This record gives sequence, C-alpha cells and structure tokens, in this order.
Amino acid sequence: MPTTASPPPGAAPSRPSGVRAVTPASTPSAADDNFEQALDLLRRKLWNDARQAFHKLAVAAPHDKRYRSHMHYARGREAADAGRYDEARAELQRALALEPELQAAKRALEDLPPEPPTGGLLSRFFKR
Repeated sequence: MPTTASPPPGAAPSRPSGVRAVTPASTPSAADDNFEQALDLLRRKLWNDARQAFHKLAVAAPHDKRYRSHMHYARGREAADAGRYDEARAELQRALALEPELQAAKRALEDLPPEPPTGGLLSRFFKR
C-alpha cells in the first residue's frame, strides 16, 4: 500500500493540477473586481443595485472612503430620480465630504434644481 506524504504542519495543502484557488472577497483583487462591477452598475444608471454593491464593499472595508462616497453618490442619484431633491443634495454632499474630487457627484449636485428659498414672502420683509 503506497503512502502519501502529508504536508508539513502549517503548510497549505496541495491542489490537483488544473484546479484554481478561489479568491476570497476580502482580497484586494476581489475587492477591486467588485468595485469595478459596482462602477459598471453606476454607468448603467442602476442606482439601487449600485448602492447595494457599494454598501457591501463599505461593510467589508469600512476604512476605504471611496466605497462609502460612491454609496452616497448612488443614494443621491436614486433620490434625485425620485424627485427627493433635498435628500439627493444631502447624499451628494456626503459623497463629496468623503471624496472631494468625485466629479460625478459634483456634476450631479450642479444638475439638481436650485434650492427653494427659505421662509415665506413675509419672512423676506421681516427678518429676525
């Protein structure tokens, strides 16, 4: 009966030839792939799906601000499409607070309708 040598303690077990190792989602290359997929969802204007994808990335890597900034950007676009402009403005501003150079958020913020004036007609004449 032939004996097979087992790997030394602490060594990774060998895989049969032709079998690739599965890359866990926590590795940098898997996170980069997931980030690119989430960006593709943004490009396709699938705001809800993109928001969920960036949320998963942000939970897995809370220290990475770009995941959170893109999640807020997707939330902002989602709110804007639903006509919730105040919410959209707040989300886009959160995105820019995390990543000030996020051009897509800057453009989306500029594209929102102007904020309505605060107060009524009388408040313009009788300022406190």
